[in-house]
Amino acid sequence: RAAAVAVAAQLREAQNAAEEQSKLVASQNDHLADLESRLSSRDDAVKTLEQTSQAQGRALGALRSQMEGMKNDGAERESKLGQEIIELKKKVQEKKVVIHQQRKKYAQAQGYIEEVTNELQKVYDEQESERSRNGRTSPAATAAPLERSRASPCPDDNNA
Repeated sequence: RAAAVAVAAQLREAQNAAEEQSKLVASQNDHLADLESRLSSRDDAVKTLEQTSQAQGRALGALRSQMEGMKNDGAERESKLGQEIIELKKKVQEKKVVIHQQRKKYAQAQGYIEEVTNELQKVYDEQESERSRNGRTSPAATAAPLERSRASPCPDDNNA
């Protein structure tokens, strides 16, 4: 009987040890499941970050090509505007030449008009002298309109 009691005690101890082992295994299994869950969550987070990184990389590439296109468009536009400025400067220079030629012609025409006016004045004065000698009209009364026409304003060459 003592042997049966000793065996029963050993059996209880073995059962207690088995329960302890079971609890320990269950605890370790829970801990392992928690670690696996964390690892899985971490893997999911890494995948999400990789996807986000790839999407941002694609967006960055698109932005770079868009900026490059804008840069090329800007350079092309700048080149066109530069050419347009050169053409406009040429036109301005041509206009300056035309203006200079017109001023020169204007000065020549003005000189010619003065010569003709002086010549007409001489002819007029001679006729008036002739008339006054013959006793017809006084030269002072008819000379005033001619003097007024000589005094009329002409456009100034410097303002053109």
